[in-house]
Amino acid sequence: MRTIPSHDPEVMEKRSGGGGMAVFGFVFLCIGIAIAAMALGVIPAEDEGGPPRFVGAMFGLPFAITGLIFALGRSGLIVDKRTGVLTKWHGLIVPIIRKEKRIDFYERVTIGKEKRSSGKNQITVYPVRLEGSKGEAPLELSAAQDYLAARREAEEMAKFMGWELADASSGTVVTREADKLDESVRERVRRTGETPEPVPLPPQMRIRVERTGADLNIFTPAPGLGIPEYLLMTLGVMGTFMGGAMFLFVFIDETAPLPIKIFFSLFMIVPIAVSWSISLGRARKKYEIFVSYDRLRVKTRGFIFSSESSMPMSEMEELVFHSGLAMPSPEELARRSGKSGQEVPPIVYTFLRILAKPGLVARSDKAEIKFGEGLSDEELKYVHYEIMRMIAE
Repeated sequence: MRTIPSHDPEVMEKRSGGGGMAVFGFVFLCIGIAIAAMALGVIPAEDEGGPPRFVGAMFGLPFAITGLIFALGRSGLIVDKRTGVLTKWHGLIVPIIRKEKRIDFYERVTIGKEKRSSGKNQITVYPVRLEGSKGEAPLELSAAQDYLAARREAEEMAKFMGWELADASSGTVVTREADKLDESVRERVRRTGETPEPVPLPPQMRIRVERTGADLNIFTPAPGLGIPEYLLMTLGVMGTFMGGAMFLFVFIDETAPLPIKIFFSLFMIVPIAVSWSISLGRARKKYEIFVSYDRLRVKTRGFIFSSESSMPMSEMEELVFHSGLAMPSPEELARRSGKSGQEVPPIVYTFLRILAKPGLVARSDKAEIKFGEGLSDEELKYVHYEIMRMIAE
């Protein structure tokens, strides 16, 4: 949602809709109108018989309605601190459906991470919600697929209301007060005087830590193949064999053209090629972490490609552990719903936890950098300690 400028400091208004979706909807609307017009004879077209005209016109109706909704559909949010009312609305250009809630039902802003269905696909979203302790169900404000967009929206709401922001998207709940949302890790350490708790060397440490002057360099090894990789590779082999069984008739048919056989051969190879390339990429991924007084720089070296990301220390607001899961933990579900948190059966969550690759994530309002996947929990804690000790110096 985009924020609408307001002359009243006690009112926040946000709207969504229009833009590219309006153009998309306008195209669908024109197609629907054209189909109906041709069926009714308004637009001349060759008549080859067929169903009655009104039946043909009905074919254009779904296109027109869909286009109208996308072209004119709007939604918005109005938060009025003076009246203590929050209003969510949906409509066509102007509000048609309104839903009002009392602001005093809520006391914090939260960010989560969930898997949701989008047609036949599963997408990861970051819901921004308002939550309270008075028995009111959480109120979802948005569910962006981009974490940084969700973070910006959540921070804007938290600052406006003066509430704390609880971010559980990494699997670790990070709570920040409204007036500390733009505080960097270094500023927080200096303000509180906190020092990182010493962490002993891991018993089987595979990482290499170097100090060169005032800089800290950490090198992590490639984790190698584990349960998730072997499982994915097995599924790829099964997919290829299933494809071979389905298209066996093509290969035993002597009259089938060679290009057809080549096409189906390539089609069969896809499952094993994709699964093995992903598995080998995960198994060979290693990190080179360079920490200086003013910047965190992470080089990621994969099976084929490499990449590099960096973040100024003055902008880093979080350095936390991430679970590697695209769903809330049972504890987070329990906190959100006030129930037992068993929406995800424990055995399912345990299985997904085995497949996950926990690591560390550094976050600012502009970027996030994930690293350390494949290290043991003890090694991750040690890397976190070394970086935090460098920041505190």
